[in-house]
Amino acid sequence: MDKILLNSSEHTFRNVNDKNLLHVEDLDAQNWLKSKQSIIKNVKEIVWKAWIEPLHFDKYENGVLYIHAKSSLIANRAETQYYETIFSQASLYFLNLIQVKITPEEIQ
Repeated sequence: MDKILLNSSEHTFRNVNDKNLLHVEDLDAQNWLKSKQSIIKNVKEIVWKAWIEPLHFDKYENGVLYIHAKSSLIANRAETQYYETIFSQASLYFLNLIQVKITPEEIQ
């Protein structure tokens, strides 16, 4: 079995045996994709296409998952109508998730 080391100052995982570097941000982005795959199983297709699919991973830090949306309309709707679904599915993949913040791209 390969050993995986975490270097917290550089925020990278390093596979000791084959020297490949995998950034924590990449793992977090993969976790967001897994979260979205779980969400699609829990909402109707029309909801998925309109309000969840347009959400994109920004970062995960200090227990907060930062997501951005293409518009204020999408961000507001996702946060007011689908926050619990997003949070519950994301918490399966993001350890110690405290909050999800959804902001429109215009604000970033």
